[in-house]
Formats: sequence, structure tokens, C-alpha cells
Amino acid sequence: MKSASAQSSTPNPIRTWLSVVVGLCFGALYGWHAAPGIVAFFDDSLEFQVVLPTFGIGHPTGYPLYTIVGGLWSRLLPLGEWAGRVNLYSALCAGVAMGFLCQSALLLAAGRTDAGRARMAL
Repeated sequence: MKSASAQSSTPNPIRTWLSVVVGLCFGALYGWHAAPGIVAFFDDSLEFQVVLPTFGIGHPTGYPLYTIVGGLWSRLLPLGEWAGRVNLYSALCAGVAMGFLCQSALLLAAGRTDAGRARMAL
């Protein structure tokens, strides 16, 4: 019989798959409702629709990793307008974030606070 510490350190595939499904569902929902082109009002959406494909600098802090990967995404994905591709990239990032949030919540609820705190620090 395994000890309590050995049982808590083994990954639970149900939690992992639940996190993946939650991330995919939220990403798909975001992507389904994302604007296919340029938005009509000025906010962060319009700003990043312009900044990412041109590898420009957004408002401070500039979000360098988001800008670089989003710029590559908008150039390499041959689908629709560049603004729509940026919106799909935002949907992908939101889905990944929701998957990590779900996994962190499940780990915290299971009492694995060390793993949960480490993930929250990221």
C-alpha cells in the first residue's frame, strides 16, 4: 500500500483531462465569438490587432512574449484577415490560461498546495 505522500505526488489523469477539456472549451468559445476583423472601437483589442502583426510596442509594459509569438502566429497562419488571426491567437492564449487555472484550482482543492502555489507563482 502506498503512503499518503506517494499518493499525492502521482498525477491524476482525470484532473489533467478535465483541465484540458475546460481549456479547449473556453478557447473554442472565445474563438467562436471573436471578431473576424478589425474592431470598430479603440481599446486593447484594436491596439494589439495593429501591434502584433507589425511587431510594434503596445502600451507599457509592451507584453514582449505575447507580441513576438502573436506576430509570428499572425504571419504564419494563412486564415482570414490578420486582425482575425490575432483574435484567434488571443483565444488560444485564453484557453491555455483557463486550463492552467482549472488545473491549479483542482490541485489546491485536493490539498496539494505546494504544486498549486508553484503554478500560481507562474
